[in-house]
Amino acid sequence: MSKRKSILSIAVVIAVLAMGLTPAMAKAETVKMRVAGTAPSGHFGYKTCQEMGKRLTEKSGVKVKINVLGDAVLGGDIELVRGVQNGSIDAALACGFAIANITGMKEFQIAELPFLFPTKKVAYKVLDDTIGPSLFPKLRDKGIMAWSFWDLGYRHMTSNGKAILDPSDLDRMKMRIPQLPMFIDMFKAWGVNPVPISRGELYSALQQGVIDGQENPVGVIYNGKLQEVQDSLSLTGHVEMQYFLIVSRSFFEKLPEKVQKVFPEVVVGLASYNRELSDKDDVDGIEKLKKDGMKVYELSLEQKMKFKKAAESVYGKWEKEINSPLFNQVLEAVSVSK
Repeated sequence: MSKRKSILSIAVVIAVLAMGLTPAMAKAETVKMRVAGTAPSGHFGYKTCQEMGKRLTEKSGVKVKINVLGDAVLGGDIELVRGVQNGSIDAALACGFAIANITGMKEFQIAELPFLFPTKKVAYKVLDDTIGPSLFPKLRDKGIMAWSFWDLGYRHMTSNGKAILDPSDLDRMKMRIPQLPMFIDMFKAWGVNPVPISRGELYSALQQGVIDGQENPVGVIYNGKLQEVQDSLSLTGHVEMQYFLIVSRSFFEKLPEKVQKVFPEVVVGLASYNRELSDKDDVDGIEKLKKDGMKVYELSLEQKMKFKKAAESVYGKWEKEINSPLFNQVLEAVSVSK
C-alpha cells in the first residue's frame, strides 16, 4: 500500500471513530425507522426516541436512524396505533386508551383512572411490576410490539379568568378533553361540558373563545404555546399519563437480527432516561409558563381528593367495562406501594 493510501485509510478510520462508529458499523446497512407522535415538536418524548437510535446503534453495531414525525402529522392517537398495527407506520408513541380502542385490550385504560397514582414513584412501580408484564406480551398477537412504559406526565387543567381549585369551578365549563369514554365520564362527573376538538385546532379554539379551557401535561401545554391563549394553570394532576413506544411487528421482524436482539433491553433501559426528562420538563415547563405570564396554582391533597371523590362513579363503571382481574390487582398494588 502506498504511503498516500495509508494516510487516507488512517484519516477515514479517524473520521469514522469521531462519529462514534466502529469501521464495521460504518460499512453496515443503515436502518431507518419512522416514529410518529401527536405531541408538539420539541417534546421530551422525541428526545427519548433519538436517544433510542443512538443506543440501538451502539449495542447492535448497525446504524439506526430515527426520523421523528410529531405534531400529529400522520394522524391522531387512534390513527397512529392502527397504522402501526397494519404496518403502514414503523413505530409510534401511544397512550393506553388508543391501544385499547384498536386492540380491544381494555386493561390498558386502567392506568388512566382519575387520581389513581398518588406519586410518580408509585406509578412506575405498578406499571413496571404489575401492568406491563401482564399486557405487553399479549400485544404481539395483535401485530404490535411493546416492552416498557415511558412517562408523559401528570395532566393538568388550564383556563382563563379563574383558577380551577374545586370541582364546582368546572360547572358548565366548556373544555376540550380527549374524546375518550373514560375521560368524558370523568369530566362530566365534575360538571364539564366536553367539546370535541382535535389537538391541531386547540390553539385557535382557545384563542377564539370557542372553549373555556383544556387539560394536558405541562410539556404539551408549553410546547403547544397554550400560555398565549390561557392565563391560568391549575396543577390538578388528575391523571398520571403514560405512553410507550409501539413498533409494528411486521417492521420489527424485518430488522437485522442484531437490532431485534437488543431492541427490548434498549427500550426498557430508556424508561429511567425518559422519566428523568419528564421530571425536568415539568419543573422547567412550569417556570417557563410563569415567566410567560401564566398564573400557576398548586392544589393541596385535600383539594385533589375532592375531585377524586366527585369522580368515584368512574371507578365503578369502568371496573365493569374493563371486566378484568387486573383492575383490582392494580388497585391493590397501588395501595401497598403508597
